[in-house]
Amino acid sequence: RGLSTRHVTAVKVDWRAGEVFWQPFYLAPGVRGLSAQGTFSAQQAVVEQAALTWAGIGTVAFNGAWDRKLAQFEQFALSGKTLALDELYRTFLKPIAPAGMLRSLALSGSGSGQLRFQLGALQEATLTIRQGGIRHETKEFSLAGIDADLAWHRQQARENRLGVSGAKLGKLDLGAFRVDAALAPEHVTVAPLRIPILDGALSVDEVEARLIDNNWQWSLSAAVQPISMQGLSKALQLPSMRGTLSGIIPQVRYARQALQVDGALLFKVFDGTVVVKDLSASDLFGPTPHVYGNIDMRNLDLDLLTQTFSFGSMQGRLDVMVSDLEIFGWKPVRFDAKVASSPGDYPRKISQRAVQNITALGGGGGVAAIQ
Repeated sequence: RGLSTRHVTAVKVDWRAGEVFWQPFYLAPGVRGLSAQGTFSAQQAVVEQAALTWAGIGTVAFNGAWDRKLAQFEQFALSGKTLALDELYRTFLKPIAPAGMLRSLALSGSGSGQLRFQLGALQEATLTIRQGGIRHETKEFSLAGIDADLAWHRQQARENRLGVSGAKLGKLDLGAFRVDAALAPEHVTVAPLRIPILDGALSVDEVEARLIDNNWQWSLSAAVQPISMQGLSKALQLPSMRGTLSGIIPQVRYARQALQVDGALLFKVFDGTVVVKDLSASDLFGPTPHVYGNIDMRNLDLDLLTQTFSFGSMQGRLDVMVSDLEIFGWKPVRFDAKVASSPGDYPRKISQRAVQNITALGGGGGVAAIQ
């Protein structure tokens, strides 16, 4: 009929029963419906307006124009309101997520958003989340009460906001916090933020990420405001410890699954100092993380330390140097250690029970030396 001839088409389809497995997607039984209206010709297929209703998720509207000669979208836009995030993730995102953390999540809450493509490339995306939640299936972490307004644009930076009413990292509960960030196509900056931890907090500054050679690289610096060791050990279900934990975390850089610390990590614990130097790690979020470093502990209070364990009483100060530490799969495989009394004039006392326990650790050959 000629290239200029255009045909008007309307479609309405309801799928009420049955299930489909189309690798890697499994579509469970449920009511779904599609309605669309548009035109097509030898050159172009245009969807003027369409709506897809999916049981358990919600309704998504879309429109677009398909170039039949070039076999690509000239433009395409998709939007949805109050979509059920968990069902959306489990049906369409989880099957194509890479193995690891992204494939082991459970979501809650609802989200609204839109995507806009031009000539096959994403131009703009927005996402609004209300009363959302994220939980790792093995309970390694969780976020609750997520309230977010997120946006990305191909040609300009957009402001993003994420609020969390509470979180959990392992066995540790975190308080409410807010993240404000500027998101550009190849650059992300995050405003300083404070994450409450028990009676202290983690303060994070200078967070920046850049896309270089198709790989994201980020850096940050942070500080740990004093946290009660007694509360921390209770939360982590460890033997009760006394004192406080605080620290300074200098510039930390992460690129290509490798972490590097510029400078030394400084912590104050057991009334002494702990300095971690030459810290580096690879495959940190993978199945076999590899960590290297040197640890220098100075002037640790033995009284605070030994009260933590059923070991016996010791008074004095202790220095511990651990060099060439190597950890593989979160288990130490190599290190050299030296333990000695801290220099200075102070009381040094040890109970008979502590002597017996140290002797048991050293074996029969160490009895005479320890006495």
